[in-house]
Amino acid sequence: MAAKKSIDNASNKARANRCRFTMPTRLERAIDVERRRLAKAQSVLGCLAMALETPTTHHSDGLDFRQVAEVARDLVNCSIERLDSVNLSKIL
Repeated sequence: MAAKKSIDNASNKARANRCRFTMPTRLERAIDVERRRLAKAQSVLGCLAMALETPTTHHSDGLDFRQVAEVARDLVNCSIERLDSVNLSKIL
């Protein structure tokens, strides 16, 4: 009987350790995904800023800077939504 309790206790401790290490890993992955998404938005906005600052840029070349800004906005909005505490609680 004592041996069974000892095995059960060891099993419970192992399960608790797995949960303790699994939760931060999921959170870290979620944060990493959103950091990459935000880095993409930052790159898009950087390119847009440089294009708008360049005096030789011809706006008649088919580029629609509103679409570029909208792409960055969508990336940021997606990250904001996914980093909301309600959505993060689903991960944990």
